[in-house]
Amino acid sequence: MPNPWDAVLANSQRSVCRQEKDSDAHSALSPGVDVRVIVVAQGIQFNNAWFDLHIDMAENLEITTAIDYLPDLQVLRAQKTPHGLKDTFGDDLIMLDDSSASYWSEAQQVQFYIFVVSTKDLFIKALETPGLHVIYSGHARYGQGPCFGDADDGPGENWGNGTDPATYGIYRMGFPLIGIEIEEVLKQKYSISPVIADGTKPAPSLCHPEIPIGNLHQWSLDELTLDPHDNNKHSFNSADLKALLKPEPAADVKFWGFDAAGHSGYVRHILVYADWQNTGDGYDYDLGATDIQCRVFCHFGCSSFIHNFPIVRERKQWQREGDYKFAYWTQKPSTCPYTTNAWLSSILAYSKPNNSSPWEPSLKWALQHTNDYLKAISSPKWNYACDIIDQKKL
Repeated sequence: MPNPWDAVLANSQRSVCRQEKDSDAHSALSPGVDVRVIVVAQGIQFNNAWFDLHIDMAENLEITTAIDYLPDLQVLRAQKTPHGLKDTFGDDLIMLDDSSASYWSEAQQVQFYIFVVSTKDLFIKALETPGLHVIYSGHARYGQGPCFGDADDGPGENWGNGTDPATYGIYRMGFPLIGIEIEEVLKQKYSISPVIADGTKPAPSLCHPEIPIGNLHQWSLDELTLDPHDNNKHSFNSADLKALLKPEPAADVKFWGFDAAGHSGYVRHILVYADWQNTGDGYDYDLGATDIQCRVFCHFGCSSFIHNFPIVRERKQWQREGDYKFAYWTQKPSTCPYTTNAWLSSILAYSKPNNSSPWEPSLKWALQHTNDYLKAISSPKWNYACDIIDQKKL
């Protein structure tokens, strides 16, 4: 099955003749223009189908609030990609279908195409396609990597390994060992592979930098589910956690864990095997098995710089080469639809001639413009200032 962008890349050297609005003449493309393809891979939750579902819910209930942190229908619609760009570019942004658009930048003399995908296999194909500008927009999964699923996904395996690992679940891009909140595992109900404690603490080189090696504990299943503030009571049912541990542990087994700040205060964590390579049958669905050929990769999940920069740039050794292999990360939690659309708007809005020229000046401008915009729309209640950074900020 062809990828959505194949036809464009097959005939990429074209120029644009745009007719005036309401003209009977046809717009046309002729040889000679710089064509740039941007693929936005939307992760589980906050993808276009998810927004459509919540828009439909809100409309059917005749209310203007779908869920408490998405204020109204207009806001829901504005976060779709590339639909949300219409607010900035109007009719100049041409929707080709519900998941793709084109935009001719007269200032840049560049023809842009934007394709939105929502499965792991298409994300991998985009990463492996030379010349593409690839964006991941979604959850970081505690640094495990991009994660894909259906619009109506409730708790289940698509928050972890995936019901169909080729299409859904986590694309592994993280450190070999990562600490996950017990509350998170039980809330989302996906299976994990815990690190069995044998008396020897894991090597720091294997651990995510936020794992407190000095404060690791060897805990039984019962101890893992205790309240970190009061070891006389349980926060969770140990049987519920046991059902999600793969393979099922023996009764006397202990696991590495620690207490640290989390999403709901000071919470208990368990160490799990995550890794960026050799993570499944055939090892086809992780960073290690991916031959990255794209020209730009943006990871707009939460705090992806600390999570994934060391893996992609240092361990995978996918490093900048001249005007190729650009990478951009978030330094703080990211409200991914806002981040993605702000970045796309900045890429399209660059106002200098850019055709058949180095990409770095326009990317550098987009970096600054996006961060300035996200800071400007932030408030004490809604903080969108995720601080996108590039690979040079160490």
